[in-house]
Amino acid sequence: MKTSIKSISTKTERGTEVTINVIVKKGWEKVIERLNNDGWESEVEKMKEINETNITLTANGKVFLGSFSYGIPYELKRQGVVAIFDKIALTENVYNTLYSAVEEAVKEAETDENWIKYTEIKAKAEQLSREYDRHVSEMAKAMGC
Repeated sequence: MKTSIKSISTKTERGTEVTINVIVKKGWEKVIERLNNDGWESEVEKMKEINETNITLTANGKVFLGSFSYGIPYELKRQGVVAIFDKIALTENVYNTLYSAVEEAVKEAETDENWIKYTEIKAKAEQLSREYDRHVSEMAKAMGC
């Protein structure tokens, strides 16, 4: 698993200092899971996807935890707001500066060797599923279903 931590600060058009802290964890790790099978305890070793992104934004000394929202009310859009983080409305320049830290953290975390293997296996499985669905569809057409 790889953990990437990024921080960046900027000032809003009104002069408010805004800081974003991003922690991204990505990986594919072996874990031992305890199972209860009708009263019988057993341990199973399996692979688990780790894909976590935690973002905190600090403005005016207040800390907000959450994510970016893009469903902006019309009145705020007219004022130049492009995203909202919790209760903080962000203009395009501020958003672009802050979101660059998120992008950098994700990009860095995705260099984990096990994460790369995981995404390759997942992509191959999706491709095989699409091929199977296509084949089933062709067979159904051929059989007149």
